[in-house]
Amino acid sequence: IMPPQFPVWRTVILGRHKTPKAYLESIKGRGRQIVPYARRIAAEVSCVQEEIELPLVDTSAAGLGFTDIYTYYDLVARAATFDLHRYPAEVGLALADQYNDQTSGDHRRIAMERIRVSGDGLDVFFLRCVRGELRLETGYYPVAYQWYPDRRWILATRKSV
Repeated sequence: IMPPQFPVWRTVILGRHKTPKAYLESIKGRGRQIVPYARRIAAEVSCVQEEIELPLVDTSAAGLGFTDIYTYYDLVARAATFDLHRYPAEVGLALADQYNDQTSGDHRRIAMERIRVSGDGLDVFFLRCVRGELRLETGYYPVAYQWYPDRRWILATRKSV
């Protein structure tokens, strides 16, 4: 049996902005809305200081073989068996800054390294387009939160930078 193939969905460049504040200003300047909690966790993001190009893979959990509910850590472990990994959190900011052709109804979750702002839960960035409005959002999920297989995730094709 051939393992599934995960083509590159798009490429993002980290390091275009050197601080979270600079990312947020650019994102806002491009017209994307930033929810308050996304702004709060963005302040905790570490930014690389040199530009690095990263390929992004977009897949559903079903594409990784899940047929039933799973946790985020189940997703991370399963993705690793396909040599797919979490990104540094800066990817959420860089993608919000560079992904301006998102279509209405589109919802992209970033499989990213955890930001410790709110206890033991998981904070992840996601990009959403609601009735033509581009948004940078985030959610706080308890560690045991269960996701459905149709949920889409952005994953890395190599270990973090």
